Amino acid sequence: MGRPQGRGKIERFFGTINTEVLAALPGHLGPGSRTPQPALDLPGLDREIGAFITTYNDRTHGELGIPPRDAWVADGRLPRMPETLGELDGRLLTVSKNRVVQREGIHFQGQRFLATTLAPFVGHTITIRYDSRDLSKIRVYDRDTSICTAVDEAHPKAAIEASDGILIISPEYNRSIPVALKNAIGWGSRP
Repeated sequence: MGRPQGRGKIERFFGTINTEVLAALPGHLGPGSRTPQPALDLPGLDREIGAFITTYNDRTHGELGIPPRDAWVADGRLPRMPETLGELDGRLLTVSKNRVVQREGIHFQGQRFLATTLAPFVGHTITIRYDSRDLSKIRVYDRDTSICTAVDEAHPKAAIEASDGILIISPEYNRSIPVALKNAIGWGSRP
């Protein structure tokens, strides 16, 4: 019989679920019930397990002497939750790496990423998050605080998308805008 690695944390969790949750649910197969009728669907099971986890984290733990939630908060283990769902997606669906900000930007995978808000962070180690399928821009964080979105200098369209706005100053040409500017606006507005 194998021994659990990592002091058996996962095994204990499943043991607790098996003994304290599943055994008490209607339709559980056990010693006194050899042919139970199914009584829960998957959403019902999900609700039952969610309610148990909430109760478990609020009740006094036998070994800790305090509720697990209080122990996590006291040790500083509870992560700071993101403000928005978009920020949560950014943290869960991207890869995270540490980099040092250079005077000429952030160097990563042979590319140079730029943003004007990086100037105060030159020489500091920051965390970047990026989508491995799209390296035209990276999100830059300082200790879980978002600083900016830096864009690869070779992707001007990404720079426009990452900015809050764009100001175009151009001379009037024959009571209209120059053709080159009209083409650039058309190119920039394409999906």
